[in-house]
Amino acid sequence: MSNVIGSADNSAFYSARQGLNRASEDITQASLGINASGIPPSAGPGAQNASLPGASTQFEGPVAGPVTNELVALTQSRINAQASARVLGVATDMVGQLIDTLA
Repeated sequence: MSNVIGSADNSAFYSARQGLNRASEDITQASLGINASGIPPSAGPGAQNASLPGASTQFEGPVAGPVTNELVALTQSRINAQASARVLGVATDMVGQLIDTLA
């Protein structure tokens, strides 16, 4: 019976670790994509216009294209990382309860 429990635990820990690794890679890729877009950090809504002190930069509509796609990917990767962390936490709790029960 301990082999079955052990393999189930290892599977949960392995899945959580793989999920965290994948989310980390995806976050890195999305961040690199945002960086490669060439939009300066101060070009967001309400940013100060360098040529006219005190004036705000105005945008006509939302920023679309690759940056939007990368921001969506970044958000999805964050959610995936949180879910994998939750799996890891549940697996850890489960092992703790099994040890308490068997002890």
